[in-house]
Parts: sequence; C-alpha cells; structure tokens
Amino acid sequence: AEVKLTVCSSLYFKFHLHRLNHDDYITSLNFITFRSNELKECTCNRFDAKVVDATHVRMLGTEFECRKHSFPEYSDVIAEVEFGKVDLQDYQEEGQIDGGVDFIIYKGNHYHLTVITGNGDSIYVDTNDVWDKGDLVGIKIAPKDIKLTALEK
Repeated sequence: AEVKLTVCSSLYFKFHLHRLNHDDYITSLNFITFRSNELKECTCNRFDAKVVDATHVRMLGTEFECRKHSFPEYSDVIAEVEFGKVDLQDYQEEGQIDGGVDFIIYKGNHYHLTVITGNGDSIYVDTNDVWDKGDLVGIKIAPKDIKLTALEK
C-alpha cells in the first residue's frame, strides 16, 4: 500500500512526531528520510467546490460569493483560501459557516489553528487573535480571497 503524507505545518508535524514513543519516532524519521520526496507542505486551504454561477461557488456545505470567473456552471473546481484570509468571528451566527477550534499552536508571531466545521471539514487558520480549544466560532471568507482553479484529472 502506498502512503501519501501532507504536512500542513512543520511545527504541527514535529509536535505529532514528538508525541510518539521512541521506537515509532525513529521508524517515522527513517520513513520521512527515505520518502521525503513524497512530503508536500500545505500552504493554503484547498476545498473541493462546485461552481454555482459566475460569482458563486459551493464548498464546505454552503454557497460562497467569489470573484467573477469563467468556469462553466456546475463544474467541479478547487477553491483555495490562504490560512491568513480565513476570518473567525466570536459568534457562530456571524459567520457564513460555523465550527469549533480543535487545535492551536503558537508559531512565534501568530497562532495556527485547526477549526472543524459543523460538517466535519478542517479549515486551517493563521491569526494573531487568541482562541481556546473548544471555542465555537463563525467563519467568514471574503469573495476576493477565494481562488478557483481547475480540478486536476
């Protein structure tokens, strides 16, 4: 069986390696060293999406406004949103969708969060705001921050 591994944050990944027992840690390091060409760093959120019309896309279980594009209606696309462009709101009802803060790590000058939506999707967020694990939040994404690309086949 082939295993593909995506690293969404080098600090996040090292944190999980550190938690493994000694034997697993060494095995994992050997695996990483041997298979390092298969590691791919995640630099933004990538969501499967469906084009609704020239200025709307459906992703994460809801419809979002986006920049005008030329994809045909009902076509499958990838929607990319940078971690720092996801805006968290104090109240769930203030967002386009809602979720809960699941994981937090401080990366020296900002926090990197994993937020799990009500549908179970993961959204990664870079923020200077302080959140606690378990906080329920609203999630907003501005139309200008959604980049659509063709689905690779």
